[in-house]
Amino acid sequence: GVKLLGSNIISPDVVDTRQKIASYDSARENIKNEKDKLQEENLSLTAHLQHIESQLKEITSSKKQSELDCTHLEKKRNEVERRLQHLLAENESLHEQLGLKSASSANLITE
Repeated sequence: GVKLLGSNIISPDVVDTRQKIASYDSARENIKNEKDKLQEENLSLTAHLQHIESQLKEITSSKKQSELDCTHLEKKRNEVERRLQHLLAENESLHEQLGLKSASSANLITE
């Protein structure tokens, strides 16, 4: 195939080269679009990951607070149990004293 001057005949090599160029341009465009799509997806996943990390920090912080609250409540419970034991001992002592008093009152009445 030779192109004659002034004629409209184009050599097959030129047609083939133009088709290859068009094909490469199309492939390059597809690759660029795919790359843009992946970059967008990457941004979205990064934002999602940051959201999850922030939720995890909140949960961790909340867990630490709960543990502190729990420790505080256990101390309070121990304190209340000590007071209760003290009051029970006092109560028992008063009962004994009353028992002795009522026994001595009964002795006085029977005498």
